[in-house]
Amino acid sequence: MDTIHLVESEFKLVPAGEDVVLKIDSAKAMPKAKPTKIEVVFSHENGGTIKQTYDLARKLKKTDTNPIGLVLFSILARTALGDSSLEDFSLSKDLPKLVDKHLVCEVKHSDPKDNENGYVYANIKKIIRLADEETVEEVENEEDDL
Repeated sequence: MDTIHLVESEFKLVPAGEDVVLKIDSAKAMPKAKPTKIEVVFSHENGGTIKQTYDLARKLKKTDTNPIGLVLFSILARTALGDSSLEDFSLSKDLPKLVDKHLVCEVKHSDPKDNENGYVYANIKKIIRLADEETVEEVENEEDDL
């Protein structure tokens, strides 16, 4: 078979905004043997997704004390687990606890001029807080109204 039938994209863009509720669908450490990255997939109730990879080893500058990916993942982990004093995070025990957590985030869209194909990407600018049950129910009820 040397030809395939191309289809239209089913891609849905996560909306931009300061109070966007995202659910963590999956979280995995990579590679499994000696993890240097953590990949987290977030979803929005509209079906859009954001895949975020946190590089635990790469520093932006030689003077940085911690890799930026570790700093950002620390914010995510502490917020999702509801423990701002959390110091240690177990990849085997704590990583699965992130799944199904709902977070209120600030989402920004990229400028289509920033890439040669003119695509718009949704990016998590800031993790604001863990969404409480009331916020999650409001989002689910809005979905039912559609």
